[in-house]
Amino acid sequence: MSKHIPERTCIVCRKKADKNNFLKLVKNAGGKISIERETKLEGRGAYICKNEQCILKARKTKALSRAFKTNVFEELYEELENESFK
Repeated sequence: MSKHIPERTCIVCRKKADKNNFLKLVKNAGGKISIERETKLEGRGAYICKNEQCILKARKTKALSRAFKTNVFEELYEELENESFK
């Protein structure tokens, strides 16, 4: 019997896939939003595809601001772009 692999949904394009195909963003109790890399962070999470089109569309449509119900600064979008090109 194979191990269950959790599926997640991109907040921009709504594509469902294995969670390893996405970048995870987390908003902690203090309101700081960061990219979850190695360690498990506590807080509200959202997933976005690791491709340039989804990240550019997220910036244009303010998808992260809607997902986290707060203003998201441009620096986070720049960090996402840098992370997706690795």
